[in-house]
Amino acid sequence: MNSGILKNLLSFSIGNYISMIIGIVTTPIVTRLISPSEYGVVSLYNTFANIILIILLLGLDQGFIRFYSVKKEEENELLYSCLIFPLLLSIIILTTIYIFRYDISIFIFKKNDNTSIYLFMTYIIILLLNRFSYLIIRMKQKGKIYSTLQIIQSLCNFICIVLFYQKYNNNYKTLIISSLISTTITTFITIYFEKRVWKFPKKIKIEKYILLYSYPFIATMSITWIFQSLDKIVLKIFSTSYQLGLYAGADKIIVIISLIQTSFTTFWAPLVYKKYEDQDQDFFIKVNEYVSFIMLFIGIIMINFRMIFELILGKNYSEVIYIIPCLVLVPIILTISEITVVGINIRKKTKLHIVISVVVTVVNLIGNLILVKVCGAIGAAISTAIAYIIFYILRTEIGIRLLDIKFNVKKVYILLFLILIYSIYVSFKENNIFIIGLYIALFYSYKNILKECEEKFIKFIKKKS
Repeated sequence: MNSGILKNLLSFSIGNYISMIIGIVTTPIVTRLISPSEYGVVSLYNTFANIILIILLLGLDQGFIRFYSVKKEEENELLYSCLIFPLLLSIIILTTIYIFRYDISIFIFKKNDNTSIYLFMTYIIILLLNRFSYLIIRMKQKGKIYSTLQIIQSLCNFICIVLFYQKYNNNYKTLIISSLISTTITTFITIYFEKRVWKFPKKIKIEKYILLYSYPFIATMSITWIFQSLDKIVLKIFSTSYQLGLYAGADKIIVIISLIQTSFTTFWAPLVYKKYEDQDQDFFIKVNEYVSFIMLFIGIIMINFRMIFELILGKNYSEVIYIIPCLVLVPIILTISEITVVGINIRKKTKLHIVISVVVTVVNLIGNLILVKVCGAIGAAISTAIAYIIFYILRTEIGIRLLDIKFNVKKVYILLFLILIYSIYVSFKENNIFIIGLYIALFYSYKNILKECEEKFIKFIKKKS
């Protein structure tokens, strides 16, 4: 990859990396303030907020990304043509939440808590505005501003947690209020930076082609959410709040690492179409090689040193070391599949996302129903890992056939299978001996990348000397 692309990636990534450091520093404090059971409540709260956001978006956020380069000169018209339907739909959904607030409150909070329901409703609207405000920054390639906002949100969230802990102590409200405030602050800062884009246009054009492109994403994203959230829902129904809290604690670690995936996706989405228009297939192959190696290496490192996470989260979350190994596969697969799936998006075969999502959702549901009853949170993690591997294979094989890019994915399949087997093994037994085999398999599979990096490093040293 050339220096310009790497510089652009770094500008978007630096905020996520600093946020990762902030998360590593602050998570041990937060997990010692908030018990697993309360974390379980917050996990369920966020899960439902995200599914409602997906429904509200109607896939129009994807339409905004796809057609931004086409309508760049009319960006505020594009924004409001994509935002008007979600805003109208939000009135219906928030009214429904208000009507059924008692039942929703009992399910999430296990008690009638109207205050938290009102916070929940407000949070949904803020998340909607946040989604589009950040998209504008991304599409304008303003990496430094994007990174700064990520850092502000992380710091603000932690400061709010410390402040509200004084009032609510070990209670889920400490976390949900902090999240609402930090997201609101960064959302309105982002809107201020791009106030020209947010200026209401004289006329809102409802572009039919944007709707036609976007609407398949409604089903796709909804099913994807169900796929991604089944583990938490099944744990809520068939296990305990404590198990759900442990799972959320493990997920907290995964989310920190997922910031790498988020930073890559943020950078990657606007770049895909440009590189395809340039007919630069070698670029896609090279990026796939480097990103696959880096993510797989990070995954093996995390499994190898999983004991550290017990020290980070505290003794109340000590069992997360058995949950994390399988969950590590999630950010790995989400990152590398963003490259191999480009064929589906470029060919505009977005309905295929629905088929893929349905298949993996059924697999994940069956896996969770069987394993959660037997193994609790560990079972949910195993089921999720298996489903994500199938998710990657389907996205990759379909994407390759549609675009005919010669990705070398067989070695990725083998390595993912080996990591899965080892992850399941160490979910029940503390043994690190066989991980040496994973390192050997990884380095052998990507020896060409390692050799290329070595050559570049030697050239760099010679140039400096």
